[in-house]
Amino acid sequence: MYVLGVDFGGGSCKTTLLSDKGKVVATATCEYLTKYGSDGAATQNPNDWYFSACRNIKTILNQGYDPKDIKVVCFSAATHTAVLLDKNDQLICDALYWTDTRSKEEKKFLLEKYSDVLLKKTKHLPDTIWTLPELMYLFKNNKEIYKKVAKVMFEKDYVRTRFTGDFVTDYIEAEGSMMFDFDTKEWDKDLLSLCGLKINQMPKVVNPLDVVGKVCKNAAIDSGLLEGTKVICGSTDTAMEVFANGAIEKGDMTIKFATAGRVCVVSDALVSAAYLGPDSEYKSVWVGEADEFFGIAVKKGNDYVTVCRSLSIRVYVNGEQRKHCVYTVFDGPLTFSLPGKRGEVSIPLDRYHVNFFFSGTNEPVALGFFDERFVEL
Repeated sequence: MYVLGVDFGGGSCKTTLLSDKGKVVATATCEYLTKYGSDGAATQNPNDWYFSACRNIKTILNQGYDPKDIKVVCFSAATHTAVLLDKNDQLICDALYWTDTRSKEEKKFLLEKYSDVLLKKTKHLPDTIWTLPELMYLFKNNKEIYKKVAKVMFEKDYVRTRFTGDFVTDYIEAEGSMMFDFDTKEWDKDLLSLCGLKINQMPKVVNPLDVVGKVCKNAAIDSGLLEGTKVICGSTDTAMEVFANGAIEKGDMTIKFATAGRVCVVSDALVSAAYLGPDSEYKSVWVGEADEFFGIAVKKGNDYVTVCRSLSIRVYVNGEQRKHCVYTVFDGPLTFSLPGKRGEVSIPLDRYHVNFFFSGTNEPVALGFFDERFVEL
């Protein structure tokens, strides 16, 4: 018996077939295009996501695996990226990827007028990566697009609905929109109204592991999967990769190198990231500090070749240093070492999926960034 995972990254879809014991038995990757503009535009065609997933699934099945042995399919993707459908469930336009930075004015407006409201309801302050300012920008500058919107979906949900016909999302994905109340776990009509949307245009919110449908006939033809195969909702890439890498206990940490680098530490309580910093009210839980982080990754063939110096992160809890980790890269593969409660772990990273990364910035000029702020309680 197998389970099939389909993930959509910044530039490609990766599909993984796992045994019921959790062993990776086959993988496939298919790239797709991001269209960049000098004004900060970064858009993708949602059809490309669907067909890249189908191509990957066929590639795996062609290695000799029987589709009847695949018991469940799950999709994941980066959060924030909205997909707009009309009344006939047809795409209205390309999706603004979360790296699109054209919503700088909308971000500024929200910071000035709605900081307290957003922090209370969403636990975050606005930036250009969030769905709310992106849709505010899009609708303000494209009235005809706004008039046609009947449904708002998100990246992984759009692909999944092509497989099942459902109209749902998970609560983690919804939290990434900045239009969803973290505490009530419901779409917030006041936040939605900031970009002119209504609750009936938003998907039903379910749990990531809920079965939401079965592979339909058309998707079975396109992908090679068996019609009727169960599909669960799935969730955002960060949540799923943290869990998949075994970070399930308080204090466990993952470090991600991708279109945006990320450090995640598992805690048993919410800590808002909005005011993290040495001078913030959350000073006692400020634990991350990057000494040095410089680099650029360039693409060579199908691989990413890294030119990087070094990164050193010191981790503190209430002023006491708990962990220290360093990596150094020259012209070869990256090896990351982290001493922890399970002993020191060294991870070779031969593929390095970062466009550009900088120390301590999330300014709109960065195509991708590494944020060295993280918390451990």
